[in-house]
Amino acid sequence: MWVCDVAIIGLYSLHEAKSALRDAALSWPMLETGGFMIFDDSTWKHAEPKGKVPPKVGIDSFVACWQHQLVVCHKGYQLIVRKT
Repeated sequence: MWVCDVAIIGLYSLHEAKSALRDAALSWPMLETGGFMIFDDSTWKHAEPKGKVPPKVGIDSFVACWQHQLVVCHKGYQLIVRKT
């Protein structure tokens, strides 16, 4: 159990999919119902070093896995979801 729930969580994922997915999954239980999670770099298009997967893959995976618990509020360079 968390000491308190938070209303807004901002995630900056080191420009890679696995950190975006991990950070979102670990933070989600701390987000209060009706709270917002903001993902940065959701359309990151810069060249990636070999073996590094862009953050969009991790963000899209999180949204797909938690789709029944969230609503996408904004889609752009930042992706904003609200916990339902």
